[in-house]
Amino acid sequence: MSLNKPVVAIIFVLIIAAAVVFFNRSDAKTAVIIQNRQVLYKINLEAVESEYELLIGGDRGITNTVTIRPGAIGVSHADCPDKICVKTGFIESGARPIICLPNRLEVKIINESDNNIDVVTG
Repeated sequence: MSLNKPVVAIIFVLIIAAAVVFFNRSDAKTAVIIQNRQVLYKINLEAVESEYELLIGGDRGITNTVTIRPGAIGVSHADCPDKICVKTGFIESGARPIICLPNRLEVKIINESDNNIDVVTG
């Protein structure tokens, strides 16, 4: 069985188009900071050039210092008693979020192409 030239050309074009789509997809990491089920910040970690901090206060007088670095985010200081959010360290992927229960704070990373952020279930 031999393929005629137009069929081979169409298959070749489809393979090239699929390769272009695959290699040009947007996997930019976006950090999302959520407090009390409200999105406070969305930060493109790929665009961060130098480290900076955000101070986030809560209803109970607890504050968190969130440090943003190129490609990573973490809670560097917290007034909460257990400091689990600080002990989590910096995250660079969406594998695990950073949670501060006393301040009702969640820090997570999503892919920019992920348009559906579920702030109710995290």
